[in-house]
Amino acid sequence: MSKPYPPEFRRGVVAAAWKHEAPPNHIAKGAAPARHLSGECDFADAEPRLSRLLRIGSPVAWAKMGGSVAVLPLVCCFTAGEHPVVNHVNFIWNIAESLRGPFKPSEYGSVVLPFTVLRRLDAVLADTKPAVLEVAKSIETLPEMLQTIKLTEASGRQFYNTSRFDFAKLVADPQDLRANLSVYLAGFSPRVRDIFERFEFDKTLNKLAEKNKLFAVTEKFAQADFHPRTVSNFQMGLVFEELIRWANERSNETAGDHYTPREVIALMVQLLFALDDDALSKSGVVRSIYDPAAGTGGMLSVADEYLRKMNPGIHLSL
Repeated sequence: MSKPYPPEFRRGVVAAAWKHEAPPNHIAKGAAPARHLSGECDFADAEPRLSRLLRIGSPVAWAKMGGSVAVLPLVCCFTAGEHPVVNHVNFIWNIAESLRGPFKPSEYGSVVLPFTVLRRLDAVLADTKPAVLEVAKSIETLPEMLQTIKLTEASGRQFYNTSRFDFAKLVADPQDLRANLSVYLAGFSPRVRDIFERFEFDKTLNKLAEKNKLFAVTEKFAQADFHPRTVSNFQMGLVFEELIRWANERSNETAGDHYTPREVIALMVQLLFALDDDALSKSGVVRSIYDPAAGTGGMLSVADEYLRKMNPGIHLSL
């Protein structure tokens, strides 16, 4: 029989909605309900089942009716090996543990966090990479702004990479791996390059190369399947934030300063836009989203995904 999830994965939310501060009889105000819900802690999937469990309507529907909403903790019952978030976090942290010796435990995050981001970006851009490379050849004489427009159109994303490398090609040439990684990183669009500069990733790569760990780490990350078809944005957010929590624990920092569960964010976003469905679903809508305490950007990314699903033609600025 498989083991249950460790405590840090036993989290989720129950949205108990009621009007006039009168909760359903079987829910004690301020306490979790006696019954639990088995399944994945994905709010979009859990909401209908939670509604049936609590015998209430959708939290969003209640909000539209003027009801107040409380978010209560829920223990989600899983079995190990069934949840991709756990599998990916364990896989990545096993890579981190292989750094023991040359790196202190407090330094593991400086390696696995940027590599996780890099591997995810690599997987996201994989399908359109050939098209981007073709476009890049034909626009060298255009102004930089037009080049950016053409390349983002080809990639289908707000970022791109114009180098010939991906993780498969990088690990195929161990001898020149450090130099090729520099070329690969330089091929990203400016905002992505800025992310790795803030990680001080060059310093990390130099230390990995100096300690003969660079190829081993890169090869391991090349084995991770972070393609959006395999790992959704929601799941990837959980993976990254769980890694941040682990890294902060090893640095004696408080994980709560950096982490808000994605299930809670999903609920907050739905409630935030609950009364604006009509205005936001029209054509030609232009909106800006500002989060003054962005942290890892969870609220921004979930809000962006929610609004684009509601209105694919919306123009958003984050």
